This record gives sequence, C-alpha cells and structure tokens, in this order.
Amino acid sequence: MPNLLLVLLVNFFCLSAAEYSLIFHDDFTSGSIPDPKNWNIWDNKTHGDKEWQLYLADEVYLENGAMVIRTRVRDVQYGLKPYHFTSGWVDTSKKFESNYGKYSARIKLPVELPGLWPAYWLVQDQTKCWPMGGEVDILEAVGGLKNDSVFGTYHWGTACGQDAWAKEHRNGDFPHPKGGHFSDDFHNFTVYWNRTVITWEVDGSAYVSRVAGQPQGLFIPSWNLFTIFNTALSFWGVPQPPPRLGYPAFMRVDWVSVWKWSGPGGDTGDFEIPYNGTGLVPSSLASPPV
Repeated sequence: MPNLLLVLLVNFFCLSAAEYSLIFHDDFTSGSIPDPKNWNIWDNKTHGDKEWQLYLADEVYLENGAMVIRTRVRDVQYGLKPYHFTSGWVDTSKKFESNYGKYSARIKLPVELPGLWPAYWLVQDQTKCWPMGGEVDILEAVGGLKNDSVFGTYHWGTACGQDAWAKEHRNGDFPHPKGGHFSDDFHNFTVYWNRTVITWEVDGSAYVSRVAGQPQGLFIPSWNLFTIFNTALSFWGVPQPPPRLGYPAFMRVDWVSVWKWSGPGGDTGDFEIPYNGTGLVPSSLASPPV
C-alpha cells in the first residue's frame, strides 16, 4: 500500500494544475484503531430496523496500513432484539465536515456475499432532517448486485423522510473490473462536488453526474457534510435474514482524502469539475434553485 509521501506525490502531479489543496487525509498507519481526533466509532448501535447487523466498536481496527471494517456472524442482543451479524461504522461527524471539493478513498471491497452492503458516503443530519440535507453515496455495493457493479447515488428531498430519489430511480453504476471483482484489489472511489453538479468516478473514470434542477427541485448542498464508512446487511433482493455462509468479510480502506478548490470561485463553488451526463441531458446544465 502506498505511504503518505507517495499518495501526496501522486496527488500533487494529478491535481497541481487544477489548484486543489489537501485539507484532510488519513492513511491509517498509526495505532490499532482509527484516530479518535478524526473518527467516531459506533458501538452497540443500529441504523434502523430494516438492517440485519449491530454495529460494534471491535469490528473496526487498523491492520497492515489500512482501516478494516469486519462483518461477522455473531449472536448478540440489542435491547429486546437479537442480532445474528455484527459489523462496523466510523464517521467524522462534528470532527471533520466540509462542502465543495474532491472526496476520494482507496478501498478494497469485501467479498460479494448476498446482501452485504459496504458504503462510503457523505451526509448532513444535525441541523437538517434526512434527506433535506442531502446524502452523497460515493460508493455502495450490494453482494454482487447488477453484475457486481458499484453505485454512485444522491438522495435528496423537500420534506423529512421523503426521499425524492426513490421516486426518480436515478443513480449510476460502474461495472466490475474486467476479469475480476472489486474485492480482488484496491480501487479509488471519488466524488467531485461544486455548486451545480456532483460527479462520481472510479479509478479516474467519471461515470455519472447529478445536476441541480434535474429533475425539478433537486438541490446540490452548499452546507457541510461529514464522511461515513460502514458495512451493513441489506434487504436488496436477497433472502431475509441473509445466508450466514462465507463470513467474516472485510472492507479495507487504504486512505481517504479531501481536497478544496483553491483557485477562483472556490469559496462559492463556481469551479469546473469532470462531468458525465449518464441518464441526464448534458446540454441543460441548470443553476441551483434560488
């Protein structure tokens, strides 16, 4: 795995012409758990009754220069409810939050087990109820769904608990590496975000963008979001509860970085980013609603 110096050199040559400045970086090389100055580690928590795992702190640790999120078959109790899987969740809520820029992480996904749901995402849920704060899913993958693709998705809405994405069914997917799987090796998963567009990339290839006003009412957040890494067990078209074979499974994060645009328009979000119009109309880029 590349060390910090190599990561910074690569990013310098790739980004120097574009005037990005690194504002957050963690390469998970120090200690046995993610740095508490950067990360909150969930312990004995759930993320809703539709998921099949309980989040425990001992499922998140550092190993061989990577953050590991482990998912296991494990019989535990949360209140009166039994759980048969445990997994890990870390986030930067109230520790690091930002808006426009470039967000990227080098990740090796867990093996493609039915319903296993690793994710790297951005959200705001402290002053705006979900999904009115917006949710940028930089990476999701669910047990080999859709020929082992990974997904980039944006959730938004104008009322609490009412996800406009669910009505529109618009998101992008990026196919598995030729002759392999995303669980075979590390890959770079990236989002660019400015005032009017969010664009998703895998290993430098932009594959989908979401644009303010398409569909009508879609907003691009101007406020800060925080970062989450987790692995859940989902209800995405698999038997419930999911099969208990093939565990433990491991999501490994080599590094995560955030860059801000330091050129003209950086503070207002008016700077160019990559664009791919998959599922959209490239000629009708909109301005955010007033």
